Amino acid sequence: MTDRLEAQSSASAARPAHESASVDLNERRIASDGEAYSFQSFTTYYGSELGLTRWRQCAVYAPHARTMRDSVEQPVATTASLPDRSAEQPDATAASLPEDSAEQPVATTASHHENSAEQPVLFSWHELVAMRQEQACGGKAANAEQKRLRAQCFANNLWEIDLSRSTYDWRQLLKAMPEGKSRPLVGGGIVKFSFRLLENVRDHNYMKIDSGERHVFEITCVDGERWQLHFHKNGNMDSPTRIPPPSPMPQAVLHGQPTNNTLGSAVRPVHEEGATWHVRDILDNTPHDNLPVGRHEAHMALATILQSHTPRAVPFAVDITASTAFPWQRWLRNVVENQELIGSGVVKVFALCRTTPLEAQIVFCHPDDTWTCAKPRKRLEYEWGNVCAWCREAHGWRACPTFAQAPVQTVSWIQTRAQLAQQAQQL
Repeated sequence: MTDRLEAQSSASAARPAHESASVDLNERRIASDGEAYSFQSFTTYYGSELGLTRWRQCAVYAPHARTMRDSVEQPVATTASLPDRSAEQPDATAASLPEDSAEQPVATTASHHENSAEQPVLFSWHELVAMRQEQACGGKAANAEQKRLRAQCFANNLWEIDLSRSTYDWRQLLKAMPEGKSRPLVGGGIVKFSFRLLENVRDHNYMKIDSGERHVFEITCVDGERWQLHFHKNGNMDSPTRIPPPSPMPQAVLHGQPTNNTLGSAVRPVHEEGATWHVRDILDNTPHDNLPVGRHEAHMALATILQSHTPRAVPFAVDITASTAFPWQRWLRNVVENQELIGSGVVKVFALCRTTPLEAQIVFCHPDDTWTCAKPRKRLEYEWGNVCAWCREAHGWRACPTFAQAPVQTVSWIQTRAQLAQQAQQL
């Protein structure tokens, strides 16, 4: 099969001048779930014409390392490409720590979408059974190591450190666990062991220390399955989070909409609509989305996003449909009235400021041009309709100037919060 395909579509007129009419079949682009897919995957999932359109709207998968600073220093009030650490390097080239991991400035992260079956098995179940267990290698030691690695990540602006061949003996950590816990973690064999900060997953214990992302050890098995482990000071481990092998099909319908790409394509017009999320799309979540988001965190996230766009005349809104800014799906799954908020489906999601950012609201826009507005701060309050309370006019959300003029936010609210705090210290 040829490596390039001449793509003919009615969407060609909207293609930026720099983009060729041919498609490189070896190229991959980053869908809104943060994973990189081929052109064939896009067209298989969406169909030929829509697949080509989505393909052109997505950022090209770039084999360069991305550091934490890349996320923090993006202009908050402008559109940025979807934050992505899982699709940074096309091959298994995450930097390992051959010597003392504390002394090695690691160049960060390999793709989780790579074919794990092609990587050598570093550790098998038979090797674990045959090992002699050593002392002081259990949960308390793992907690101390995670804290040390966390400090190293923030000192060097890293999101991930590959520990597969480091001096940290993660094999002994697995040996210290009961067989019922360690057996599924090892699976058919481990091909990678790393330390990661999870973007958009908050750990309240660190919100006043650093930007506050949750940290984990991540195990990658030969079949592509991943496990995330978090340890506490007393040595206890949270229930491991299982992430199934990546699907060969794009999951954009469950995550967010691509907003622009890194090659200079024009930003999608605000009125242009993407996929519609229905109840089953949002509530039938995958295991790695299980971490709940409560009312307090939802309010804090919305207020942070709105504050980053002030001063601005009220009312104003910020487009957070691409859930990289705030994982609104995870919040909805934790809300009793979620089906009322989702209604006939969700086309757009906005953070709304009617008076002050402290009175932040979230707006779910529906296919029938109505919307549902919710206040998550204390007890959940919500209203449904198509009449703007702030302009006293009966019109749908598509005709509302507050939504039509809304800037798009894709940077994680946790990183935005850290950036605002840093700016406040400089004043």
